[in-house]
Amino acid sequence: MALLDTRRLRSGRLVRTFAPDPLVAALRFAWVTLIIWGEIGVFFYALSGCRWPMPAFATSAQDTTRILLIADAQVPAPPPDGRSLSGVFRGMYMRRAWAVTRRLRPQMVFFLGDMLTHGRAIESDEEFARYVQHFHDFFPLDDGVEARYIPGNADVGLGVSNAFSKHVRQRYERYFGRVNQYLSVANHSLVLLDAPGIVDEDYNRVGHSTSFEEWIPMRDGAIEFVKGLAADGQHDPVILFSHIPLHRAESKGCGPLRERGTIHRGVGHGWQKTLGKQTSQFLLESLRPVAVFSADDRDYCDVTHALPAIAEGRTTAIHEITVKSYSPARHISQPGLHLLSLSSVTGTHAHAHAPCALPRASGTPTRLYVPAACTTVLLLLVAHARRAAAAARLRLATASPLPSHADLAALAAPSPYSASSAYSYSYAYSNTPPRRDAPRIVLSPPRVAPPPPEDDDGDGVRAHYLFTPAPAPAPADPLTRRARASPGADADGSGGAATGPAPRAWAFSYAFTFRGRRRRVALRAPAWWPRPARRRRSALWGAVARDVGRVAGPAGAVWAVLAWWYSR
Repeated sequence: MALLDTRRLRSGRLVRTFAPDPLVAALRFAWVTLIIWGEIGVFFYALSGCRWPMPAFATSAQDTTRILLIADAQVPAPPPDGRSLSGVFRGMYMRRAWAVTRRLRPQMVFFLGDMLTHGRAIESDEEFARYVQHFHDFFPLDDGVEARYIPGNADVGLGVSNAFSKHVRQRYERYFGRVNQYLSVANHSLVLLDAPGIVDEDYNRVGHSTSFEEWIPMRDGAIEFVKGLAADGQHDPVILFSHIPLHRAESKGCGPLRERGTIHRGVGHGWQKTLGKQTSQFLLESLRPVAVFSADDRDYCDVTHALPAIAEGRTTAIHEITVKSYSPARHISQPGLHLLSLSSVTGTHAHAHAPCALPRASGTPTRLYVPAACTTVLLLLVAHARRAAAAARLRLATASPLPSHADLAALAAPSPYSASSAYSYSYAYSNTPPRRDAPRIVLSPPRVAPPPPEDDDGDGVRAHYLFTPAPAPAPADPLTRRARASPGADADGSGGAATGPAPRAWAFSYAFTFRGRRRRVALRAPAWWPRPARRRRSALWGAVARDVGRVAGPAGAVWAVLAWWYSR
């Protein structure tokens, strides 16, 4: 019998696991849907309003060249070096974001530096090659899409230091192309500048106290590259791309799209926030760009540089856009990207650009999962509390102190009372007369205690007391007896289902006779004393915890599959 009950118990648990009640089934479906939305759907929703801007003179998408700008990708190192928890979650975020970003169908992709988190510190060529392949695994490109890269301080370093590789720039050019590039695209001249290189050369120039006009540029350096473009002259509008932003006044704001603060001047070991004032002026006067796009600050910034015009003494306004970081960072809450459209209509020169924001890196756990988890626990707690209350009402309605066979035998013992008197006594306290063929239950007369001894104190008071035996505890209802007989019941009968009367708090009483009178001393537990009812509350929370596990199982499996897919 015990083995049969155990099998039934296990089969019941199996049924509850795979065929739960409607509330658990509904919560399972809701959580699976929420996981898919939080891990993938939010990226589609964030970029659903991201549209390529239409420049002047362009009437359709065929009249434009679409360039996607990605800043500060900061791809972590490949395993096992890049298997930190933050690196894993950052990689998963960028893989999901890029899977949706590719649906924008760009024709060209410009990476504005800092593609690798630790590219400047890698000395082994084999390790660097593996790192570059890991980067391309993060950002696969469709057929026909051209990618261009400009170096950042995290890729080639900044400043002279023994900690950096000696041939880092030659190795960078082997895998990403030349550090300084010039492109003619859609009636525009695109200049991709080696910003860390021009900073290093500018330090040498300042050390020699030489102006840009008198400085002899380094061979294949950034200054030589810019002077060569200025000497050749550019007939098409120039758009400058630099990893490090240009110099600006400390009081200049960055516009309403920036999350906090502004860009201030600063320099440190291996980094510099902005180019020098003379360097920025040299670039603007030599190239005279119509727009500048930079990176490195992680946050968005839109400033205007004033440049004297060549004729009529007017001032030319040059917009510089610092593109938001594509990878999550502690400085920003929402990563982003930038769209640049160039008019390809012959004889026209026009461009348009627009920023796009990605979903919050920490918004999914804090804004979706945490409130949903609290709501789930609350719903399950309310459901189980209502079921427990209904079960308690059912127990009270069905509980009946049924006598045992021993009690019936004792009650059926012979009695000096006649059958007629017993019949009359039982009929008086019943709604229906007993059947003639039913066994007659005869009650024994009450026993009278013997008289107490003579009064010792001489008060002359004698009394006979009716001796009433202590009532036997009411037998539990059949549900309780069946629960106690089950294999999972405790030794004291407290295990199993909580049935029968509600347990009472601890109490102690002692009765005695003093001066001819019966006395009683009772001690009861205080209100703060732990009551056995806490066992029921723990059982309630245990049931809620089990249902939480049943709800979280399918959702956790879906999340694990998505995490494995986007972390390969």
